[in-house]
Amino acid sequence: MRGLEAWEIEAALSPSVVAVGFSVNAASIVDLPTAAAVCRAHGITLIVDAAAQLPPKENLKRFIAMGADLVAFSGGKALGGPQASGILAGRRDLVASALLQQLDMDVAPDTWLPPKLIDRANLRGVPHHGIGRGFKAGKEEIVGLLTALDRFVKADDAATNAALEARLRAIAAALNGRDVMLVPAVKTGRVPVLEIAVPDALAFSARLQRGDPPVHLSERHAARGILTLDPQVLLPEHDAPLVEALRAALP
Repeated sequence: MRGLEAWEIEAALSPSVVAVGFSVNAASIVDLPTAAAVCRAHGITLIVDAAAQLPPKENLKRFIAMGADLVAFSGGKALGGPQASGILAGRRDLVASALLQQLDMDVAPDTWLPPKLIDRANLRGVPHHGIGRGFKAGKEEIVGLLTALDRFVKADDAATNAALEARLRAIAAALNGRDVMLVPAVKTGRVPVLEIAVPDALAFSARLQRGDPPVHLSERHAARGILTLDPQVLLPEHDAPLVEALRAALP
């Protein structure tokens, strides 16, 4: 949760442990170097779940530079690619191993030409029965993800966040001084968001979801009486009806 110490990971290690999973976010990233150091010292693979850690685009390489062996990103969310896609980055041999598990080859060993990512010298035969066969990404998802990734890395994060922040300020102003607070991207580590404080956050969220149109806000901080408006997939033309829905539901 916080203040991770090396002994906590070491206490969980045993001969049957081959990897450590680490879910990274703006709060936990300070502990990533500790996890990386322990894993490296014990020859254990460190797998980082960074599904929602884009933007900024620097994160595409940041966690690997901090010592992660494998990093997984969602192909949807901020990337805007197909929801049934993702990126696995990191050590070439481990990514190749994951790729092999997506294969189920009904071919002759003498004629099989593996993808360039895979070193044929490390294989004793053709991977006829990969356990991940039923979960592989289709060619359409791959092309869509590569296109989305190309657009993402070419985008201007500062300009995008400035535009999102301006829209959130306008939404906040339209709520006529309600208890709302703009949290800038520099604080969230991703994009600016709008926090809305209400007496009973879950009841308020339920009313929004039953409305027409339905509105879904993040309930991550509902226990503190706060709902969060994340504007990443909110189109400009949605701002006005969103304001009206919030006005109608707010006490």
